[in-house]
Amino acid sequence: MALTVGAFGRAARQYNLLSRCEIFGLSLDAAKHELATVLQAVKGWREFFGEKGVEHGSVEILEQAILPPSFYQEEPPQAL
Repeated sequence: MALTVGAFGRAARQYNLLSRCEIFGLSLDAAKHELATVLQAVKGWREFFGEKGVEHGSVEILEQAILPPSFYQEEPPQAL
């Protein structure tokens, strides 16, 4: 993620995207709804890329950048 969109800088995590949703004129519930809509739209990316002929090795490389498991963290890590 190249944009600083939340209170935790460029962390590509759900908690960060939702942390300052009011800046975008959204309540937390509205922001969660928008995020769910986007996630629904991109959840089939692997199949889409496969249908378009993208090589399996390339899909594996892209998997690290497109919604890695860490994205789904709902809480920030505890401070040391």
